[in-house]
Amino acid sequence: EFRRFIQDKGLTKQATAPFVYPAFTTKKVLTMERLNGVSLLDENTMGKVTKNPQMGTDVIITALNIWSLSVTAMPWFHADVHAGNLLLLNDGRVG
Repeated sequence: EFRRFIQDKGLTKQATAPFVYPAFTTKKVLTMERLNGVSLLDENTMGKVTKNPQMGTDVIITALNIWSLSVTAMPWFHADVHAGNLLLLNDGRVG
């Protein structure tokens, strides 16, 4: 549902969520697409990877804005949001 939320809100250029593989998912195992990027825990690393020191701050703000919108617009939300659960993807989006 979060992938649909991102699409419906026109946020696909800013963020994504991993695709869930239903055929390989059970009640005990959730199988999702792997997202490649760097953790939002380290603003300096994000700046080095993107070669833009300001981008780390911008990505964190984008992530918080999308999360805040999801809290108000969705019937459920990610209750354990922190930088360790989010990535700056290789394509510049938040994952």
